[in-house]
Amino acid sequence: MVTPEIEKNFIKPFGPSILHIKMPQEYIDALNQECEEIINDEERQKKLDVASLASNVFQELFCDLQKQQFHKLNEFISSMVSFFHKEHIKYSTYPPNKYPVPKTLPLQIHNSWFIRSFKNDYNPSHTHLTCNLALIAYLKIPASITDMKPKKTNWRLSETGQIEYDTYTTEGYLDFIQGTSHLFSNGNVVIKPEVGDMYIFPSDLYHCVYPFYGDGERRSFVMNMSI
Repeated sequence: MVTPEIEKNFIKPFGPSILHIKMPQEYIDALNQECEEIINDEERQKKLDVASLASNVFQELFCDLQKQQFHKLNEFISSMVSFFHKEHIKYSTYPPNKYPVPKTLPLQIHNSWFIRSFKNDYNPSHTHLTCNLALIAYLKIPASITDMKPKKTNWRLSETGQIEYDTYTTEGYLDFIQGTSHLFSNGNVVIKPEVGDMYIFPSDLYHCVYPFYGDGERRSFVMNMSI
């Protein structure tokens, strides 16, 4: 007897989507070069300082994406936003692909900036206003941010009678927060930053950055945009 194939569809109709991208090295280099040039020019630092009251970081510096060297980066981001939108529609509607997705999406970039963080810096839970999408990309990560400083949680008794723990770490990590946790629904996801990691997500998704306690600079690039 031949067993008929079972049709299965994984439905994701609830909750925000997050797109994770590995950014090409040429864009990492271009953004780091721009940030270094600003840092090395005291007058530009003062002029481009956009520090907000919401954050507790060392420095936030405006990044002008209209410059010629960022032309390819803008095209790359635009293509990633289109992919994000397409995949979101695909998995958040039922049946899948219920609604047509436009081939091109007009992307409006509202502002973009660098965030420079050092020991003890953090960014409290917040959303991004006056836009509908946000982007975070990591340009520098200090060696002090590792997964080698775990905290203990969720203890249990092993088969040999020993107490075992799950572990986690948060120092310098990014935390996306949405609702509360249930059996089949997480209320948050904690992400270790890596150089070249880029995340695109809805601007009203709460997120925060935990402090770290070692030496070195944690540098990210952030953007507010709308489609």
